[in-house]
Amino acid sequence: MGADMDMPTVSIIVPTYNRQDFLVPAIESLVNQTSSPLEIIVVDDGSHYNVEALLASYQPLVRVIRKDNGGKPAAVNLGLECAQGEYIWVFDDDDVAELDYLEHCVKALAKDQVDYIFGWHYQADSLVDGSLKITGQRRPHFSNDQQIFVRLLEGCSIAHNAIIARKTCYDTLGGIDTTYPCSEDYEFELRLAQKFRGSFIDIPSFSRRIHDGERGSANFNYQAAQRREKFLSQDRRFIEYYLENLPLETFIYDVASDASEPLKMRMAYLNKLLIAANVGAWLTWSDTWKQLIASNLLEYKHLSIDELKKLDLMLGYQDATVMRDASTIIKTVIFSLKSAGTSGKPVVKQLKKALAKNAYQHVKKSNYVLAYSHLKLVMLG
Repeated sequence: MGADMDMPTVSIIVPTYNRQDFLVPAIESLVNQTSSPLEIIVVDDGSHYNVEALLASYQPLVRVIRKDNGGKPAAVNLGLECAQGEYIWVFDDDDVAELDYLEHCVKALAKDQVDYIFGWHYQADSLVDGSLKITGQRRPHFSNDQQIFVRLLEGCSIAHNAIIARKTCYDTLGGIDTTYPCSEDYEFELRLAQKFRGSFIDIPSFSRRIHDGERGSANFNYQAAQRREKFLSQDRRFIEYYLENLPLETFIYDVASDASEPLKMRMAYLNKLLIAANVGAWLTWSDTWKQLIASNLLEYKHLSIDELKKLDLMLGYQDATVMRDASTIIKTVIFSLKSAGTSGKPVVKQLKKALAKNAYQHVKKSNYVLAYSHLKLVMLG
């Protein structure tokens, strides 16, 4: 379908590196959008095959720019320099877009006063013949557009592939941070959400292909099984920065608007603790507990069901990568809470319940050493 002259123009940027098996399906899903983009810029980040020849049949809509290998962030930034559209859609070279996604988004962008828009996406296994088998959905874990930034701090539940944003947003923010060899999309999303207004559109955007192929650039290459650990190490860098520099009031959410000020501030501390635990920032987690204990807010009324849930979430469901080096710090925090007197007892009880739940999860995954270390914490007198 041709582009509507009254609709916003969109440039699609596809950074690629050695994805010969998956690139064509990705490009076809973009070329065949029911609302055509202004252009599709494929930035070849030094692939070992001729990307331009592979995609020759899709010209002139698709143009290929080749550069020396330098990683995805630099490739996206080069694409941004060349892009002519009012809006930018950055798309991965191994995924497959929903064919009507762009049409829905440009219509919404034309009438809504927002800077970026995003949908949800499918998870899909890559089969031997290259086709996809849908295995689930991934949706943002929030519904309030006013809370996008703080909710993103809890975890990256928005895929960069699903975001269509004004080009001026990228220009203002200076593009993608090239100091991050991975998780650069999450870091950008946080800066985007902190400064600009976004909106969720409840439609599928693409299918994320789950496969065993290599990831990263020539200088930062890793296998699929290493993805969690690699990304977590980068997530921790910028999440710790926000936790240390944002005012406590930033984290007041999941609490009634008419709640008393002490309850709001206590929930703010609990939200910070959950965010720190989610990325394994255990020193920050420990320091935040010290601040909460010193504030005497634990002594103000009994913990609510929502507050107990926060304690459960911060330790009960974390994976082995997050929990690997946590035991000693958790032990110290438990002793500090016990020393706080009666106000700390219900907190310790809930944390121990969460640790028991976590230990059970690790036993099921045969992580017996980690499970045992958590059970020892549960048994602390």
